[in-house]
Amino acid sequence: MQNALITGTSTGLGRGIAQSLHERGWDVIGTIRQESHGVGVPWTCVLADITSPTDLARIDQVVKNRWGKLDALINNAGICQVGPWEELSSDEITHQLNVNVIGAMNLVRQSLSMLRKGAGVIVQISSDSGQIAEAMFGAYNASKFALEGASEALQEEVASDGVRVVVIEPGNFRTEIARHSPQAKDKNSTQKYIAQWNKIDEWLTWHGNKSPNPDKCVEAIVAAVTNLNTPFRLAIGEGVSDSIRQRAKQIISQMDASDNFLNSL
Repeated sequence: MQNALITGTSTGLGRGIAQSLHERGWDVIGTIRQESHGVGVPWTCVLADITSPTDLARIDQVVKNRWGKLDALINNAGICQVGPWEELSSDEITHQLNVNVIGAMNLVRQSLSMLRKGAGVIVQISSDSGQIAEAMFGAYNASKFALEGASEALQEEVASDGVRVVVIEPGNFRTEIARHSPQAKDKNSTQKYIAQWNKIDEWLTWHGNKSPNPDKCVEAIVAAVTNLNTPFRLAIGEGVSDSIRQRAKQIISQMDASDNFLNSL
């Protein structure tokens, strides 16, 4: 029986992935933040905060005792801190990076020996925000850009061991991440971003009610886990790959401008 460790299975994509893999006969351990989130689910739940070294050590022990090897690690847990640089506190920025980047990196680090035994796959749930930056999402962008850069390096480090790395870049899907997005505690303290905050409120309402159902995203992620030929990056959602291509064109244009400027000196 194949096995998977999935973070953030309380709701949304993580819960859908856990359910789908379980239905395919996988043995699943999923992390949750509240005990109530594990009531009635058919997979094993571990109460854990991935920013806690103590909790990470406990996860590691549970996985080693149960399996000894690991077929899939899916780093799904994440938050989306909203707010402009000027109104975000140091603690808010640090927490964003601790959850989305440091926690994921630490979990990979402690799991690699087991992943090598299983010739496993590491699936990093990033976002189109890992390629495309947007005002009011600077902290979130920083975390996802960092996760993707670290994952590119990781891919080169573990490929010779037979361990695959896949980065998932979902667009907008109807999950709980938007509803639970922490907003800067000093929101509107400068009175300079009122219009942008109003747009955020509109986006949160749309995301919670009218954004696409995540089922197709879950289906694609599960396919990435089970298919040995999955590409390194998967951009999932309407218009996502086109938006990333457009961003790539902008970068090429910026490099042309850089060359022209430097050649003029």
